[in-house]
Amino acid sequence: MSVSIGGAVYGAVVAVSLLVAPSNASAAPALAFWANYDEIVHLDNLSKSYGCDELFYKVRDILLAVGVRPGVEIYVYDCAHGRGESARSPRIHVIFYAPMALPMTARQTARTLSVNQKFIRLRPGDPKSLDAADCILLDEMGGTVLRSVSKHMDATGLNCRSIQAARGQFGLVVDALIPIA
Repeated sequence: MSVSIGGAVYGAVVAVSLLVAPSNASAAPALAFWANYDEIVHLDNLSKSYGCDELFYKVRDILLAVGVRPGVEIYVYDCAHGRGESARSPRIHVIFYAPMALPMTARQTARTLSVNQKFIRLRPGDPKSLDAADCILLDEMGGTVLRSVSKHMDATGLNCRSIQAARGQFGLVVDALIPIA
């Protein structure tokens, strides 16, 4: 697996509507700004071949679940279209905005947004597009793109070669900043 990351830059704030129900309450809201990310990820040896549309929607749903701004740009390459085994190692190029925390001394301005820190559980069925065959995809995203959104993740249930993973009993908990709508 390899990743190319273009650094974070300040982004303009727009109204946010998020269709995710975070799983826990947080303390007082914090201030953040929209940081821009531009990443290319090589997904290696996935457990199945993904169609381009299928991979696009799974990546989009995972990113929206952890608080990125709607309107994510996702470009998928080398996915399944009669490609056989080579389709198990596709590439994705994602361009997105995610909240980045500001220091406690920061003041509310037109370029800031209020966020709550939440623990988001990603597992088969949550978001809806993830299924029992997505363990390796989720593991690879946790080690690449999701590291931009969160520095703290709990992957204790993400041993993709275990019997539990084979039964679809795997998950990743991401400590994320979720915009307050």
